[in-house]
Amino acid sequence: MAQSEKWAGIGKSSPPWVRGCLGNPQFSLFAGYAGSILYWVLTEEVQGAAIDFGRAEKTLNRRCGSGIPNKISCKKNSLIAAMHQKAYPYVRGWHNMANEGRKDFNAMLHDSKGMPKFKTILDRKSIEKYGGDRMYFAPPIAYDTVMKQIPWGKVITVSKIREHFAKQSGADFTEPITAGSFVAIAAWASAQRDADKTPYWRTLKANGELNNKYPGGIAAQKEKLEEEGHTILQKGRKNIRYFVKEYERFLFDLDTQIHG
Repeated sequence: MAQSEKWAGIGKSSPPWVRGCLGNPQFSLFAGYAGSILYWVLTEEVQGAAIDFGRAEKTLNRRCGSGIPNKISCKKNSLIAAMHQKAYPYVRGWHNMANEGRKDFNAMLHDSKGMPKFKTILDRKSIEKYGGDRMYFAPPIAYDTVMKQIPWGKVITVSKIREHFAKQSGADFTEPITAGSFVAIAAWASAQRDADKTPYWRTLKANGELNNKYPGGIAAQKEKLEEEGHTILQKGRKNIRYFVKEYERFLFDLDTQIHG
């Protein structure tokens, strides 16, 4: 079978969002080839091999430079742009999910590792940055407990959770690195449970950014947030990131609504 016939066949069986590219005027010059190449890159180079987006783009560059009609080759950059826009959330999700199925996240969730605990820091820059030297470590289950409190249509950020813990414990701040890790653990633990689910998708990174470390990656979190009425904004060109529009309007007040 000729390569062009193979790609045309793949294009016909490609997902709706890929076929949607074909109706875009930007791709009208080369009909089914656009969807075919996009889908080929996603299935064979990303999903099957679990490689990163950068390698998928290199593959697209290579394929567009050999054995493909000139009208495809000359639109190579348009194809790459389309892949960034449509495929990037999915690629990031697959990349981050590579080994997660082998871990018992609920066991990790309930492993306190000696937390909660406090530590006095000595680094001057850190003291200036965080406004004091008394640092608090909250255990993973504490993050899960707070994340469960966020209702439909509301969101919270990891930094707001950290502020909440610091205020509760009398610390100057909550340690940030474990915070990010424990939020992700809570998300994956929920995904592995059949009941007592945690609405982890409502917990965002700084400035309302979506978290690519959650189950299903950016695409899954984006879908869940949109189902709850949020608008998701895409920012950047090379380093594409996703944010909840005007997320501050939807912030859940932990201090007044949980303990008020």
